[in-house]
Amino acid sequence: MVSRKILKSHPVSVLKKEISKTNIKGYSKMKKPELIDLMMKPEHADRFAHIEIAPSRAEKKAQKEKDAKSQKEGDDFLKREEARMQKEEAAKKKQMQSILAKSPPKKKGKEVKKAKKVTSFTVTKSDGSKKEVKTGRVKRRAEEKKAKEKKPKKLSAEDESKNMLKMMLKEQQAELAKLKKNKSSTSKDEIKQKTELIGTIKAGIKAGFID
Repeated sequence: MVSRKILKSHPVSVLKKEISKTNIKGYSKMKKPELIDLMMKPEHADRFAHIEIAPSRAEKKAQKEKDAKSQKEGDDFLKREEARMQKEEAAKKKQMQSILAKSPPKKKGKEVKKAKKVTSFTVTKSDGSKKEVKTGRVKRRAEEKKAKEKKPKKLSAEDESKNMLKMMLKEQQAELAKLKKNKSSTSKDEIKQKTELIGTIKAGIKAGFID
């Protein structure tokens, strides 16, 4: 229900705007008290029942301060999250660079061992005859293969480094795909940092640390 107190809380411009929505005429030159009298007439009051009291200056100021505080808290949260993500990215990048530094460079081609010259020795049979027996590369390779089969297979430091880098590369690529998918909540800096980290890993690939 509209009252004089409610109407007094609004400026003249608002009152005239509300009256303009009706078919009431002859109010354009009226002052605020006259406008309120016009709107409070029994035949007109029901048309303005939807009008609510306007907030006071103190209430407006308090609301403005509250909004500013909320905005500041939101900005501070975003800054903290951005700093945390940058710190995590820097730590991952440092870890990856440390792995690359410790990994031995990939060998270019297979190392070909120089075959030993074929040698021979003489065996005396039971009947007194002698036979020359030749030994060489084929026998040596057969013996080496047999010896390797007996030894348990262990991962070298290079293979372990390769596996770690492969896992890290897949992880970073998956995280980048998620960031690109959620563009509305992801900043350009986050995507840029993730892309640079992946680029560093790929540089290691080109250098020959990963197959």
